[in-house]
Amino acid sequence: MLRKSLSSIVGASALIILIATGSSAQTTTPTPNPAQQDATRPPSTQQNQSIPEQARPTNPNPTAPPAETAPPAQAPPGVSVPPSNPTIEQPAPSTTPIVTTEQTPSTNSTQEPRQPVFPQTQSQPLPPMPNLSRLGIRSDTVLSLTMNEAIRRALENNNDIEVARNDVRLAETTLRSMTGVYDPILAITPQVNYLVQAQQSSLSGASSSGTVSTTDFQWNPSVTKQFTTGGGNYQFFFNNDRRTTTSLFNQINPVYSASAGVTFTQPLWRNRSIDFNRHEIRIQRKRVEQSDADFRRRTIEVISQVQRAYWDLVFALHDLQNLTENLNLTRELYRQTEARVVAGASAPLERAEVQTELANRETALLAGTRTVTNAENALKQLILRDTTAPEWSSPITPTDAPSFDAAPVNLTDALDEARKNRPELQRLRLQHDINNIDVQYFKNQTKPRIDIQSTVATTGLSGTPVSTAVGTSVPIISGDPNANASAFLL
Repeated sequence: MLRKSLSSIVGASALIILIATGSSAQTTTPTPNPAQQDATRPPSTQQNQSIPEQARPTNPNPTAPPAETAPPAQAPPGVSVPPSNPTIEQPAPSTTPIVTTEQTPSTNSTQEPRQPVFPQTQSQPLPPMPNLSRLGIRSDTVLSLTMNEAIRRALENNNDIEVARNDVRLAETTLRSMTGVYDPILAITPQVNYLVQAQQSSLSGASSSGTVSTTDFQWNPSVTKQFTTGGGNYQFFFNNDRRTTTSLFNQINPVYSASAGVTFTQPLWRNRSIDFNRHEIRIQRKRVEQSDADFRRRTIEVISQVQRAYWDLVFALHDLQNLTENLNLTRELYRQTEARVVAGASAPLERAEVQTELANRETALLAGTRTVTNAENALKQLILRDTTAPEWSSPITPTDAPSFDAAPVNLTDALDEARKNRPELQRLRLQHDINNIDVQYFKNQTKPRIDIQSTVATTGLSGTPVSTAVGTSVPIISGDPNANASAFLL
């Protein structure tokens, strides 16, 4: 709008000047200043009459629009304005009327557009692919695993599973050893006693040495058994003794004595309902069940860990494939961007942006390789017992694909099933039973002890009579020293 208004004003001014020039054709009028005439023309119009180069307006920016150049001040019609530059020669006065024609705006065809100057760029080579080899992993051998195979290996070779299995075996062996208290016990107690006594009297049966020696040999077998109920026990015994002596008064030498019988003992108050042995056996049975629950819990945990590690490895391998494809796409983008930058179709800044993205993709790919290694090591720790096994150096390739089951789950039934089968809850219930057994036993120990005991026995005696004669000479004292007398005792 401003440009059109300016063109209308300049056209009206030119028409006034034309009328004034035609009316004063017979008189001499000052030649208008070319600079002034050029200033009164709109920037978008040109005159047929050439204008001196010095009178043309100068614009330091050729690409700026014409409206940005401010025109010089205009003089009123019929008034001459002295030239701004006195050294410029004025053209001869012309009586030819000036005809001003309005033309369409056009650019200066004499000056060609200046070409932009771009810095010379050199083509940069495509960076190589990062090294994805893993330390300690050989690519010549691959271990292919299914989910069931991984679980089977974990149950067979996992150290935690083996420790839990040994705990169950130990608890069962301890229980079996405790129940052995109710087995019959055969006891044999052999004894040999040798006794030498000095005798002061000749009536003690001592020999000429004045001593009596006695040798006793005992062989006492017995069978004892505890009752599983009632806390009682019985004992069958057979006591025997063989005695040999040097006493002169024993008519039987050696002497055999024996006694056989049965002793029965039954508690009436304390230890009748529960005693120490039954207390320990009941608790050990609960501990066996606890160890079994711990084994089940550990087995469930190992299976869950194997499944989690297996699917983590599957996810890590798929993620590594995606990261590799992303890196290849970024490398292709870098190649295209480099070609455009060399051709001058893109700025070098775009290449820097692609280089940054390429570095980020390479970093993500290396991180994905590390994730695959960590997932493999976690799975190998669960399925391999020996750390020097050759499978540790082989990459694992999962063969199962994840499947999704959209079947609905009833929350109430799931909670009831968990309360019945969860090994943690089972262990807590068993511990509660153990506490009740302890309370019952210690309460029973506060009662007084009253036992009934009965014994039935018989004794016997046997021996070998003395069959040898013992002679004793008794001197007879008389007046004749040559007389002797002898007496014999049979």
